[in-house]
Amino acid sequence: MGSSALTFFLGLYLFHCAETLPVPLNRINFPPPSPPTAHPVIFVHGLLGNGKNFVSIAESLSMSLLKKRRLLSVDLRNHGSSPHESSMTYEEMAGDIFSVMESERIDRAVIIGHSMGGKVACIMSLLKPERVEGLVVLDMAPVSYSVDNGVGQVLRSIIDACAAMPTEIMGSVRLITDYLMDKNVDDSSVRSFIMTNIDRKGKRWRCNIHTIQESLERLCGWETIAKTYEGDGE
Repeated sequence: MGSSALTFFLGLYLFHCAETLPVPLNRINFPPPSPPTAHPVIFVHGLLGNGKNFVSIAESLSMSLLKKRRLLSVDLRNHGSSPHESSMTYEEMAGDIFSVMESERIDRAVIIGHSMGGKVACIMSLLKPERVEGLVVLDMAPVSYSVDNGVGQVLRSIIDACAAMPTEIMGSVRLITDYLMDKNVDDSSVRSFIMTNIDRKGKRWRCNIHTIQESLERLCGWETIAKTYEGDGE
């Protein structure tokens, strides 16, 4: 494929991204103890996570960084307290965070992404590298993972079990635990993590579990973009 063809397809890709309206993300701000001397850091959580996952490390970093930075931790769309949408591509999630940067008057930021959030961070660095001062990707690589075998298959079974959970049991920790164990979710830490997404009083999911289920294959995938992130050169 020639360079003109690559430019054409990248142009179509970016046009599609530009047409997608961002959603206002919930976020937690961690102001530095003294005036900032460097660009902010934005934390991006993984699947079924939320911005609270980074509270401990953000509070620690806020005090210990040599260059004082403002820190933010976001809830991605369909997670935490952010709006529920019927679609959640990596391009859309990246656009949501760029919108946060605009509203928070952040020109550039270091993006730290865990798991699914790592892929969001990668997409951000490719779409608008001038907005990404640095990139930290944890427990994830920008490659496709099959939902038919290995870790992807396990993840699919967990998400399917969550999506099929009967509403009437969602007010009881014991009933939820019994249900998940019956669905072979044997790891207690995984069950506890799932519990953070359930509003037991309201007997409902805090996350948009059905859109997550419908989007899982795309989220496990990765579409190559004909661009390279070079970093800030430091």
